[in-house]
Amino acid sequence: MIDAIITAALDHIRAHQGAGKALGYAIPRIEAFDGQVNETQMAQLLQTTPAVFVAFAKGTGAEQGSRRHWTATLSLIVVTRNLATEGAARAGKGAEIGAYRIAEDMAVLFDRRTLDLEIDAIEPVEITPIVPGWARTQKAAIVGLTCKTGFTTAIPGADLAALDDFLRARFDFDLPPSGNGADTSTTANTRPS
Repeated sequence: MIDAIITAALDHIRAHQGAGKALGYAIPRIEAFDGQVNETQMAQLLQTTPAVFVAFAKGTGAEQGSRRHWTATLSLIVVTRNLATEGAARAGKGAEIGAYRIAEDMAVLFDRRTLDLEIDAIEPVEITPIVPGWARTQKAAIVGLTCKTGFTTAIPGADLAALDDFLRARFDFDLPPSGNGADTSTTANTRPS
């Protein structure tokens, strides 16, 4: 389901970017992101901006009967660059859209959406500036948008509906002390041997 959510998120951004669409501006680079950037990849990252990367950040699961409900955290990472200053990359300047505006627009674009998937409505929860040292020297701005959603999966294993036909039960009980060391438990077979 995680791959499906990321793919649907990328498709959602692509469908709404460009002149005459909901965002009203183009985002030339929209990609999935594995969360790893080193100095060598930095130049490639900044070649085409603005850019939006979608990454799976984490998931936590809770058992609910025969199913597990997952809370998934996604990160949308906005990268902009403005040759004037890093501040212009964050806020925008002239016709160039800044990273903060794109992050805010992404929050509106995803708020309460399910992307035609069987997931909980997406909830944007946090916009955070990400400021690695190399971004400043390249007059780039990186801003993260954290979103939460959820989905439910079946727990592999026994079919819980079939558990009504059990073969053995154990009963433990307390008896008044008799001092003879008698066993205080019994096992009952529900089917004849």
